[in-house]
Amino acid sequence: MSEICRWKAPATLTIYEVSELPTVLDDIATQGKSWSIDLADIVEIDSCGCQLLMLMEYAAISSENKIEFINADDALRNHFNLFGAGSILDNVYHGFQASAQIEI
Repeated sequence: MSEICRWKAPATLTIYEVSELPTVLDDIATQGKSWSIDLADIVEIDSCGCQLLMLMEYAAISSENKIEFINADDALRNHFNLFGAGSILDNVYHGFQASAQIEI
């Protein structure tokens, strides 16, 4: 069984919030082998927020970790489609069975 690390995105994920999250990419690369990113609370996102989520996926894959984006609503999916990046929200890995969880 692997440990799942969970990260809940803030309601606003713009350049201002992203600049206050400098360790999240390092955390994904170094903590846990499976990540679940909850996007349910996002009500505002800009291109910087989209880039952060894309970099989270890149950091996980580069570190040979698993990542899933959950609870992405249609508005968020449409926003990612505008950037040509809608496919990352479909990048879901099933079968997480955790013996422990870390909340970041």
